[in-house]
Amino acid sequence: VADDGADLDGVHVLRDLADVDGIRADLTGAASLRAVVVGAGYVGLEVAASLRGLGVEVTVLEAADRVLARVTAPAVSAFYERRHREAGVELRLGVGVTAFEGDTRVEGVRLADGEIVAADLVVVGIGAIPAVDLALDAGLEVDDGIAVDAMGRTADPRVYAAGDCC
Repeated sequence: VADDGADLDGVHVLRDLADVDGIRADLTGAASLRAVVVGAGYVGLEVAASLRGLGVEVTVLEAADRVLARVTAPAVSAFYERRHREAGVELRLGVGVTAFEGDTRVEGVRLADGEIVAADLVVVGIGAIPAVDLALDAGLEVDDGIAVDAMGRTADPRVYAAGDCC
């Protein structure tokens, strides 16, 4: 996500309780709000589900071709995509975000193709970049995280890795 417009009122990240409080403060008149969630990982999907539960119109924008692409198998992604769509969440996969539009408050999210998705509230839930410096220094294979097999082994059979860094 580009920084363009990220400082507009109504654009939130979700990392701690203070962020939750900021999002809650923007939910006045929730049933008439249009929210855009950037990112379809665990955080983004949970935010989308919570907002739908409050009656908010929700669109999720995801750069990957499926939800939870970095953390789960395609069958699990398909399950969560189906559940969210059934709940009324609009999922837009394979789209890039370039900017947030508005004067002082967010009014929309600009996609890479130039389209603007209307928004009264935006939550950016794209997570963190995996911490892989130690793995790189150790000469381990890194590809969008530390490369491991099904047992969590890296290319070095003496080294295992687990969690979001993989």
